[in-house]
Amino acid sequence: MAFAFCSQVLSDPILTVRPQFVMAGRTVYVLCRVPRNEANRSVRYGLDPYAVSSRDINGIDGPAVFEKYIEDVGCPGPAEAFCEVTRNDGKKQRSVRPIEVKGCAGEDSDSGFTDSTP
Repeated sequence: MAFAFCSQVLSDPILTVRPQFVMAGRTVYVLCRVPRNEANRSVRYGLDPYAVSSRDINGIDGPAVFEKYIEDVGCPGPAEAFCEVTRNDGKKQRSVRPIEVKGCAGEDSDSGFTDSTP
């Protein structure tokens, strides 16, 4: 039995983030896997608002795995890890994962958010 590979199927990028809860000042690892496709043109990945990288992908022959270590993640509060692929028609596919940053000054121990009241 033969299986045909259809290069026009557009799959979402696969995002792995470790850890999902991080203490302020520590490192977060972001791994972005992009399914190979002729329509792939570029990828953006990282941890908003701390560090974002962009790379060109030249279709099916381009790289498929992108990784980034974001060191010294700071406060305040939550961040969003993401992997976003732009296709040749300008459409974007994006995978996201929230990251909670703990250990910030004034942090409410129940919510994980910074209390800005004096």
